[in-house]
Amino acid sequence: MSCLRKLPLLLGRKRPCAAKANLGVEQLETRDVPSALSVQGTLFQASGAVAVAGAPATPSDTYFGQQWDMQNTGVPKAWSVTTGSARTVLAVLDTGVDYNHPDLFENIWINQKEIPLSRLKNLTDVNHDGLITFADLNNPINQGPGKITDINHDGRIDAGDLLAPMVLDSKGNDTGLGGWAHHSTQDGDTLHPDDLVGWNFVANNNNPFDDNGHGTHVSGTIGAVGNNGIGIAGINWSVQIMALKFLDSTATGTIDDAAAALNYSVAHGASISNNSWTGGGDNANFLQALQNARAHGQIFVVAAGNDGQNLDAAAGFPPSFELDNMVTVAATDRYNQLASFSNYGAGTVQLGAPGVNTLSTTPNGQYQYYTGTSMATPHVTGVLALLKSVHPDWTYSQLINRVLQTVEPIAGLKGKVVTGGLLDAAAALGAPQTIFIDHLYSDLLGQAPSTVDLNSWLRALNSGVSRAQVAQSIWESRSHRGREIDADYVQLLHHHVDSIHLNQWLQVFQNGGTEIDVLRDILTSSDYSALHASNASYVTGLYTDLLGRAPTATELTAEVHKLQLGSSRATVAEDVLRSTEFLDRLVERDYRTFLGHGVDGTTLLRIVGSLQAGTDTPESVAVAILSSAEYFQKK
Repeated sequence: MSCLRKLPLLLGRKRPCAAKANLGVEQLETRDVPSALSVQGTLFQASGAVAVAGAPATPSDTYFGQQWDMQNTGVPKAWSVTTGSARTVLAVLDTGVDYNHPDLFENIWINQKEIPLSRLKNLTDVNHDGLITFADLNNPINQGPGKITDINHDGRIDAGDLLAPMVLDSKGNDTGLGGWAHHSTQDGDTLHPDDLVGWNFVANNNNPFDDNGHGTHVSGTIGAVGNNGIGIAGINWSVQIMALKFLDSTATGTIDDAAAALNYSVAHGASISNNSWTGGGDNANFLQALQNARAHGQIFVVAAGNDGQNLDAAAGFPPSFELDNMVTVAATDRYNQLASFSNYGAGTVQLGAPGVNTLSTTPNGQYQYYTGTSMATPHVTGVLALLKSVHPDWTYSQLINRVLQTVEPIAGLKGKVVTGGLLDAAAALGAPQTIFIDHLYSDLLGQAPSTVDLNSWLRALNSGVSRAQVAQSIWESRSHRGREIDADYVQLLHHHVDSIHLNQWLQVFQNGGTEIDVLRDILTSSDYSALHASNASYVTGLYTDLLGRAPTATELTAEVHKLQLGSSRATVAEDVLRSTEFLDRLVERDYRTFLGHGVDGTTLLRIVGSLQAGTDTPESVAVAILSSAEYFQKK
């Protein structure tokens, strides 16, 4: 087993490179407690940060005004979608967690399979989520003999109470008093008895309490309870943090313990692990643990490291293992610039996140500012957990791709990280504006927006551009018009449009033509006429293609008679295109395509009347639907 040393705490200087075999936390800054003056200070937000409309009210947490990192990454906007779920379990592999911290205790993981059966039968799942969590245990209904009591007398039910020894009678039976620890391995894990809230791989016991501070700081960023009137707000107001201590009080540990902790997290159901540490080198044992995590769908989020090096040129571990379930995170400052100490790599490090002077929880109910890629990493872990709570069925690839595809492009990160961008929680979670753009691209272009397009539209919306203007711009884009023309060709001519004709029809639109104008011209083209040489065939084709039915005998006779008397095919086509029946179908189609339901009779009558009167066009009707409140609120 390798002896691993602590990374020194440095202020304003880069630390020397650690040898490959060394392993330690990635944290640089001195640990400062926020003063009363600083807490009353202003929010720090980069001028280029995107502000999404509809963000929830500022949470009541005392120090939230100092959490510039949440503002810069759009986390408050993401809270309009979700604030997390207790069904999301993530592991923090670190120095442990202060599981009694008033801002963390409710979000500490409970090993459901280790809850003593003698106690479980008396407990109530208060919020009906299928779990017994600390939120449930802090309801009076779950307190008392045969359940759990405040054994450590801190005024709440926390992990310290659960880890207290169970009081047994002379026959070894539960008296209903004391905690839940009674040397149980009822979950089948005989190596880790009474692992009620995690494991301490340093002391090899069930008490993963943080005796350093680093793991508690990381955990607060991920999951400090939000809007509870104290301290800070974590990215997840509800989550289960599995505390796995493999680093000691000096923040050093062994790569073998790291591998054991990772394997434990996988075996006990953590879907994400936070790894704010580096070192260990190209270790086969740890690589096997990583591969095991990948095989079980766990996302491994890891700090890039604090050497100021390009990891594409100089290997750093674990980042250099580069499995596709790994996300490596660089640190940025409050101005969204790459931190001077942060490692980077356009082919190795995926994205940036705040890691300079970030405020979070520390042991004994404290809050301090830390700096390092260690602090950046839990931001990404936290957003992945938020996303997981909304999409519990997504694979690790889907979750990772969504986060990486929705970063905010940052000039200072271009060429430094794979995505060239900063974590954007609002975009990743599909906050209302983002969902709107996603739907427009899907419905009109048949694809998801690129990161650049998404963020450009978000900036436009937040600078005062209306939803109608955005919808109209995308509707009138060459891409959408081209898809529209090609669809018409397939329906009417039974083949795709060629580039020459596509450009001709696009020019019609650019000159002010409408969908009906283009349809009329296609219906009178030589290609369409070749399919319908006789007048009777032409009329039958119009009715079938435009109305979805064959003409009646009376209709066929009347239309053919018009053509025989000298009316042009364009006139006959225009009559069908302006008919109430066709316009009804057109409006009904748009309602079903964009809103998922039909249109009521009164609305249909009004819209068709405006189309026939020329006060509206099919385009204006579609844009009105796309910019409606109902479309905007569609999930």
